[in-house]
Amino acid sequence: MKLALVSSPRDFETVEYFGIGMHLVLAAEVLVDTKYEHFYKQKSRQGHFIICDNGAAEYGASIDFDEVLRAADVLDADEVALPDVLRNKRKTLELHCEYANTVPEKNRMAIPQGNSVEEWIDCLEELIDTIDFRTIGIPKLLDDYRGGRLATLKYLEHRNWHTSFNVHLLGCNKAPLQEIRNFVKLFPWIRSIDTAAPFAYAQSNQSVVYTKHLSYNWQAIIENQRLVNQNVISLLDACQGM
Repeated sequence: MKLALVSSPRDFETVEYFGIGMHLVLAAEVLVDTKYEHFYKQKSRQGHFIICDNGAAEYGASIDFDEVLRAADVLDADEVALPDVLRNKRKTLELHCEYANTVPEKNRMAIPQGNSVEEWIDCLEELIDTIDFRTIGIPKLLDDYRGGRLATLKYLEHRNWHTSFNVHLLGCNKAPLQEIRNFVKLFPWIRSIDTAAPFAYAQSNQSVVYTKHLSYNWQAIIENQRLVNQNVISLLDACQGM
């Protein structure tokens, strides 16, 4: 499984140091922060895999999708998250169907939504029947419901859809190190996961073994760089099944 780091410009030195070749990039930041835009434009030119995200999880709602498309064009993004509405199956279906054709099929990440695991699966099934896409994005908010992401991954495997689509996990939840280890052990076919956990946990002077979700402060300065590096190394090892 590949690791995609989510980072503010304050932590770009760490991203640069590790040379990780996949990034989840927030479209909204590309359009307002020149340093952010230039950094990921450079990564794209170096052949890194760029996922352009609509920001629904970070901001509570997707930004205008025309803006997402503009940011994706600036970065020559490899993958674009179609617009979704958190926990809302109907509106997510409407937006996906409205905007799917604005993104080439091979670059589309569909992000089903629902107010339960069962509703999320229904949303995915309707999307598969309605539009074409290459990647399924599975949001961490599903862990608020009975069965959580584990149930959705088991269902994908049951339907053999993991052989037809890329699967990307949108964020870590609690105990990121153990979470990634479990996913890799049970579902080695998962393509990738994105997270800001190495930075978020270091901001609170915690290792990624800590079993509580910690949020990333976009503006905070991390003083313990050694802890950040160890957190990144731990997650990279976990992605390799170590």
